[in-house]
Amino acid sequence: MSASRKLFIRTEGNDDVAYNEAIGFAVSEAKRNKTLYNIVLVANTLKATGWLDRLYGIKEVKKMKNGISLGNSVMLKVESIQSLKKGVIPEHSIVITMGIDDKGVYEIDEEMNDGILITIPWTIKGLKGWLSANNPIDLRTGQPYTVATVELDSIVKAALDMLSGSINLSSGLTHPQDEELAKTYIRALFRYKSDQLDEDAILGYLTTENKWKYENANQFIEYIKKLKSHMSFHSGISDEKTHKQLFGLWDGTETN
Repeated sequence: MSASRKLFIRTEGNDDVAYNEAIGFAVSEAKRNKTLYNIVLVANTLKATGWLDRLYGIKEVKKMKNGISLGNSVMLKVESIQSLKKGVIPEHSIVITMGIDDKGVYEIDEEMNDGILITIPWTIKGLKGWLSANNPIDLRTGQPYTVATVELDSIVKAALDMLSGSINLSSGLTHPQDEELAKTYIRALFRYKSDQLDEDAILGYLTTENKWKYENANQFIEYIKKLKSHMSFHSGISDEKTHKQLFGLWDGTETN
């Protein structure tokens, strides 16, 4: 997860005022803080800019998509998630996400080394994972995002910590041995702690505490969902003896 300052606006749907507020804040902050040079507005696609079209007019938004200067070395540009994937978010940026859900915001957040990230959700539910994991400050109230969060069981935390220390986090679960180990851990956790596997809490813990990339953490969650849905997946050791040994390592009653 990035070291950026995290903000959001608690709203849903077509709240044009929220976008005007976020952009106004970004412009003021960029002019006040001489280390912030770029304001980047990120939409799902370059056609999904209805909020901006209504606020500033289609012609002006077209200019924004090419980049406009606001003076004092501050640039403002509208980008899409896809266009951002082709490059790196400039340093010293204020990034405003427009109606983007968890997956997209996590990916943007991972690319930011500094600056400010402001998220404006289409629905709170669609951004719940990122909000719960980061508790950003509401731009309107100055209060952090709060929700009744689930405290992860200590055994589950120990398992996630041990797994994170045993795999190559830079490549996620792409290596067969790492995938096999992750699936074995999931099977063991499901055997002993199936009622403690809250998906949002695990996703947040992996991405914030263990520094997993969102796509890799989400893949881990998908395996948990399969077992919860009485489905299955290939590989991963299933025998009780192995699971019991792992549980002993997690609760400290057994050593390597």
